Amino acid sequence: TGENKAIKEGKNPAGTSLFTAPLQDVDLTGGDMIVLNFPKEIKVDEVRNILRSEGLGDSYIQKADTRTEGVGSQIIIRCTFGTSEKAAEALTKALPDNAPETEQSMRIGPAVGKEMKVQTIKSVIIALILVLIYIWFRFHNVSFAFASIIALTHDVLITLAFFGFVTYPQMSLNVIAALLTIVAYSINNTIVVYDRIRENLPQVGKMSLNEVIDLSVNQVLSRTIWTSATTLFTILSLFLFGGDVIKDFAYALLVGMTAGTFSSIFLAPYLVSVWFKSKPRV
Repeated sequence: TGENKAIKEGKNPAGTSLFTAPLQDVDLTGGDMIVLNFPKEIKVDEVRNILRSEGLGDSYIQKADTRTEGVGSQIIIRCTFGTSEKAAEALTKALPDNAPETEQSMRIGPAVGKEMKVQTIKSVIIALILVLIYIWFRFHNVSFAFASIIALTHDVLITLAFFGFVTYPQMSLNVIAALLTIVAYSINNTIVVYDRIRENLPQVGKMSLNEVIDLSVNQVLSRTIWTSATTLFTILSLFLFGGDVIKDFAYALLVGMTAGTFSSIFLAPYLVSVWFKSKPRV
């Protein structure tokens, strides 16, 4: 059925890394969702610490009510199949003076997760196709377009590879949003390099194409590095201090934007030098 060998042999359940923890969270595999009402105020970190002691620390936990401060809290927990009751019982036992009441409980089937994965793949492919068309029309040469697409594909695959091998955090809808953000950020950096190459192309008679590309990259190198460093510093702050809810998004951006900076400086210009056949109309 298309499953890998490890899954068929029962060594690894579907939706998990071949190495350690689950690769996909309940957004993509399905699972339980429970809404709990606490009579008193409670912090998400406190809920997570209690669930972590029960082996449910990877659950998605969100404080999602608009109640007056000090009146109570409403917490949404998304966890793996069949664990929502365990989560509610653990919180009730650990918080006898603030025992929660279950307002809503539902199960997200695997069919929903499968549909989300299909939509994710479609979204990324459509984004890459639109970028291809835009670069083609902007620079009037297919070599620029295909070089940028390969560079963007490199960025996305590098990000997915880190999740596949490291599996921390898990793949989620936040990561999908991060992948599309990475595509947009990387292509912006690449276009800056391409614009400078186009400006310097009239010097091809005096210099070789490779020399023109080297000159162009060097002219925008400091701008690219400082822009990326500033962005990565902000994302690193989100990763370290933004909390567990946004950590997967920040982690994906850290990996993807680092890969995107590399591809904009080294990969995309190199591919142009390899495939560039004729001077574009500028």
